[in-house]
Amino acid sequence: MTPVLPSGDDARPGRQLRPVEVKRLNREWRRASEARLALLLDSVGQPFNVGSIVRSAAAFAAEHLWLCGSTAPLSHPGVGKTALGTQRLVQASMEPNPVAAAKEAAAMGLRVVAVELASGAVPLHEAPLDGDVCLAFGNEDHGCSAGLLAAADAIAYIPQPGRVGSLNVAVAAAIAMAEARRRSWARLQTSARRSVTRHAPFTVHTRSACILAIVRVPFLDHPRPVAFAHRGGAAHAPENSWTAFQHAVKLGYAYLETDARATADGQLVAFHDRTLDRVTDASGPINVLPYRDVAALRVAGSEPIPLIEDLIGTFPDARFNIDLKDAAGISLLPEVLRRTGAWDRVCVTSFSGQRLRTARGLLDRPVCMATSPAAIAAVRCSLGSAPAWPQIKLLAGHVSRASVHCAQVPGRVATAAFVRRAHTLGLDVHVWTINDRAEMVRFLDLGADGIMTDDIETLRDVLIERGQWHPRGEAAAA
Repeated sequence: MTPVLPSGDDARPGRQLRPVEVKRLNREWRRASEARLALLLDSVGQPFNVGSIVRSAAAFAAEHLWLCGSTAPLSHPGVGKTALGTQRLVQASMEPNPVAAAKEAAAMGLRVVAVELASGAVPLHEAPLDGDVCLAFGNEDHGCSAGLLAAADAIAYIPQPGRVGSLNVAVAAAIAMAEARRRSWARLQTSARRSVTRHAPFTVHTRSACILAIVRVPFLDHPRPVAFAHRGGAAHAPENSWTAFQHAVKLGYAYLETDARATADGQLVAFHDRTLDRVTDASGPINVLPYRDVAALRVAGSEPIPLIEDLIGTFPDARFNIDLKDAAGISLLPEVLRRTGAWDRVCVTSFSGQRLRTARGLLDRPVCMATSPAAIAAVRCSLGSAPAWPQIKLLAGHVSRASVHCAQVPGRVATAAFVRRAHTLGLDVHVWTINDRAEMVRFLDLGADGIMTDDIETLRDVLIERGQWHPRGEAAAA
């Protein structure tokens, strides 16, 4: 790519570019980058190396940074001393297992290329760095782990004169990122690049100004993609019933989705509808009955209606995605979480933004929250060809302040563009309610972080086939 350098009387040969000119030039280069770029650090132990890599990642507009193994965290003072504030421009996540991180990268459509002096490696200039790439780097002394090398799509090395004075990992990372970006820039003509700079949609490559650093909350501590048993797995047992939840847990599901409604005397039960008519032999609103009467009812003629508190206590290894269905249940949830100590095992969601705001105000400890319908609409509106940067930054700030960590959306909303934009804002994308095998595969290929389904057996089979099934509890030990 030919850079747009200053011209006219002030463009004499050899003149150093002024700082503002350098910034403008770098901005143009970043915006001209069509390919996606990410990094994976496997036990890079020296904080100054990590900080230097972060600075290069920000300069080359890398979209994601996986910190694996014993890699120094971005919060380390030594990292900050070298990164010089560029941490805020790089979306980073901790993933102890580098193989799991490589699988996450592959699920996001990235080719994983390990940079390592290893048998079978090709010189960097011959490596498959065209297109969307995740570059992986290993420990300063031991290099990439054997598992990571096996999981990589390709291995490349940087030619160097022997081991003496070999390249520092931070230098190697900068060289490899520059080569990956050069591949993208070399294909662009100056005129086309200028057009892209002015008119291109807001893409994963131009988003560094509003990227949030992802903080892995305990609720989302499981390897991606996440499998949710919707209403316990309603395709195999009556919805929101003990039998459904028990079946999901036996299969190894780590995440159980359910609904919460209040009874007349202030008990929080797992029940979806406002009225009893559809799933029980009774009729009328559930919230006019005391729990004693609700407990006597049967779903599908045989199944009692569980208390939310009992579900949380019975399955201590499970995470619960709780959809607040009525206003009366909002004030009951904090006390349930206090009694069960389940703050880290719950994500609160609702179709009502007002309910979510009220719940957030009543919770006295941070709890993972899903986006409101208004926030989802804002993300969708920002996908146009003329992005409103102030609005996007405002939305990013809202996400950060509100403990919002996931966008849970129907399949029609979860387009590739929506998934990329949500990831820009540091949000996981969970798609509901997907019961068709082909659709499950399609959304996983798009990079969805989670699938909610009634057909929990089919989703489990799909994830097993893809090598992405991560059971919890007894199923994991089997």
